[in-house]
Amino acid sequence: MEYFHKRWMPSNEPKKVWIDRISKLDIEMIAPQHGLIFKGKEMVSRFLTWFDSLKVGLYSK
Repeated sequence: MEYFHKRWMPSNEPKKVWIDRISKLDIEMIAPQHGLIFKGKEMVSRFLTWFDSLKVGLYSK
C-alpha cells in the first residue's frame, strides 16, 4: 500500500486536502484499492495518521 501511494499520489497537497475532508466525517471503514480494509474508528484514525505522515509524489524520493 505504501508503494502504491508513493507512486500514484501526485504530491502531498491533494493528499492533505483529502485527509482534512475525511477527518471531519464519521467514518466506520476505509477500503483502499490497494491494501488492507480498515474497520472501526480506531483503525480509520490509525490509517489517516499513517497516510498523513507518508511522503508522496515528488517528495517520496
